Formats: sequence, C-alpha cells, structure tokens
Amino acid sequence: LPLHPPPLPPLKRPVRYGQEVVFFANDWPTALLPLYLHSKYQKWGVFSNSRCLLLLHNLAYQGEFPLGSTFHKLGLPSSLLHALSKPPTKKSLYHNHRLSSEGCGWKEWEKEEEARKEGARKEEEKEGELKERELKERELKERELK
Repeated sequence: LPLHPPPLPPLKRPVRYGQEVVFFANDWPTALLPLYLHSKYQKWGVFSNSRCLLLLHNLAYQGEFPLGSTFHKLGLPSSLLHALSKPPTKKSLYHNHRLSSEGCGWKEWEKEEEARKEGARKEEEKEGELKERELKERELKERELK
C-alpha cells in the first residue's frame, strides 16, 4: 500500500476491492497506516471491506515527531492535523479494527488516563457542589433581607 494518494481518484465500479484483505501495521513506524487506509482509499471504495490490525510493542516509543513542520509531508488532508494529538497516532488508533498492545505499557497508560479523567470529573463535581452551596447561601441571605 503506497503512502501517498493515488494520482486520480479510483473509478467508481460496482466491484469493491479488498473484500478479505487484512493489513498488519507493526509498531509505531506503521501506525498511520489505518489513517491512510481510511482517508485515502476507503472513501473511494478501495479496500472498503478490508481490516487493519495495529500491533504495538512499546508505549514509550510512540512515534513522537514535530507534527507542525512535518505534517504537510505526510500527504494527509489538513483536516486531520488537529486529530493527531498525543499520542500522535490517536486518530489512527480510532480507525483500527483491532489493536494488540500486550506488554507495551498501554494498559498502564490507559489506567493513568482513566485516573486523570476521574480526577477531573471529581474536580468538576466539587466545583458544582460549591456553586450550588453558594447559590443556596445567597438565596437564604436574600430571604432574610426580605
């Protein structure tokens, strides 16, 4: 699968290519394959029924690179620039059909991310409770003044 767009969009035909094709993206250097597959081929009906498996080995090496200065070299639509956040392949992970991450530290990362989200949720709850309490106190003071 070339990592650049076809020179012309494929002709629309009643035949679909890639009915039983499975792409194996092995580790971070190939992690954008599902994104290319989705944005460059499947929208034209090419490889529309194919599947992609991303196999990650080590979360510490998640393909970080200077996105701003290199994105234009990737040949991806500019609308995807915002989607490639940390991890840089987040959008690519979304377009995978399967993700294998045994032994790469992904579960630890997921736990940390869940803990961070839980902490943020609790902070929001506390802020909501404080605002509610302040509102009740204000209402009580207004009643007392009347």
